[in-house]
Amino acid sequence: MIMLNEKLQVVVIRTPYSKRYLQIDALLGSDSRFELKYIEASMARTYQDIIDLKIAYSTEIFEFLNGRRFTPAEIGCADSHNRAREIIKQHSLGGIILEDDARIVNIDNFYKIVLDFLQSKNDYSILNLTPYSNLSKRYTDKVKILRIYSAPDLAVSYALTPKAAGLLLDANQPINTVADWPLTKCNFYIPNLQVVVHGDPDTNSFIANDQDNFREKYSTIFKIIQFLCIPYFTRKIPIKFKDYINFVYLRRIVWNSEKIRLKVLGYKKAS
Repeated sequence: MIMLNEKLQVVVIRTPYSKRYLQIDALLGSDSRFELKYIEASMARTYQDIIDLKIAYSTEIFEFLNGRRFTPAEIGCADSHNRAREIIKQHSLGGIILEDDARIVNIDNFYKIVLDFLQSKNDYSILNLTPYSNLSKRYTDKVKILRIYSAPDLAVSYALTPKAAGLLLDANQPINTVADWPLTKCNFYIPNLQVVVHGDPDTNSFIANDQDNFREKYSTIFKIIQFLCIPYFTRKIPIKFKDYINFVYLRRIVWNSEKIRLKVLGYKKAS
């Protein structure tokens, strides 16, 4: 039964020494429909910072598959999301995780869409609240939740069931990949409306910077070598062939297929 007066648990990952969270606090802090909880982000610039924070991690599989180092900032970000997911895991309904630069478009839509979703799911389900590949329905008042078959872009704002939170935790403890998203059997969904946008015009990423941008595309040479499976057959680390194929081929095919599917369904570039 749908209960429209139920409180939603919202965990905000707050960047130390930053005021980015204030917009969320002003919007949700005094709204009785939400139970707001802050956790401080695990900020790490060096691997010594990771040791000091007592974060358990492993880099070898990530660096083997991605052809670059697993940065301390990424490890810290994953730890922050793990701590947020641990809180959601303990809540019977599940809840919402927001990074502090998530910007809610309409608070009433935000509440109803998430509440309906969490009350209708009792499995490993995640509702990503920012547009998939920046695509959304521009002109519609009718809310629809669409199942997607690829993991979303970034873990900036998402609602998830307790079971999904637990599955994500199990897949990334000790931390072996970025926060968005460990390989699991979670089911991903998106709303057709634009519910949350990522950042402000002057927002900068605390993970990626000009010198070390983890979102950079792979070099052409690395792609060719990887597609030929040369790294797998010369590997020195334990990894299953199906996991290698999934990372190198399937996830890219599904990602691009999903973008085409959404465009066919009338999704446009979000404003």
